[in-house]
Amino acid sequence: MTARTSTMRTGSIVVAVVLAASMALPAGAAPSISMGEAVNGKVVQVKLGSLVSVMLHSTYWHAASMPQRRLLRPLGPVVRTAILPGAKAPAGCRIAGSGCGSVLWRFRAAHLGSARFVATRVSCGEAMRCTAAQGHYSVTIRIVR
Repeated sequence: MTARTSTMRTGSIVVAVVLAASMALPAGAAPSISMGEAVNGKVVQVKLGSLVSVMLHSTYWHAASMPQRRLLRPLGPVVRTAILPGAKAPAGCRIAGSGCGSVLWRFRAAHLGSARFVATRVSCGEAMRCTAAQGHYSVTIRIVR
């Protein structure tokens, strides 16, 4: 393969990726940002108008501090999805009381500024109390242009 052929292929791949990315959202659609346990304790920057989702993997999580509604507007109710225990459930979810599943909060980034989302849980499954680190989740969401 010549250098020119390699450059043409690389250019074609870049164009294909850019086209695919631009087709992923309809014109004028807001970007969507999803976050979970990996951003605990961090600051996440999102663009004004973005759809922001926070999903934590245990049905025992509860919002301890909702962000200011002026900055992050809730989009519908909290969605709690439980994985029912039983023989067909994933290995860690076969015993009742394990808290298997997820909790999802959805917001729209409505105004510029910083908002903090905090969630807590006391139980980490089947009558196990959480340690401080396991029972606390927070993320600061910085809304920018």
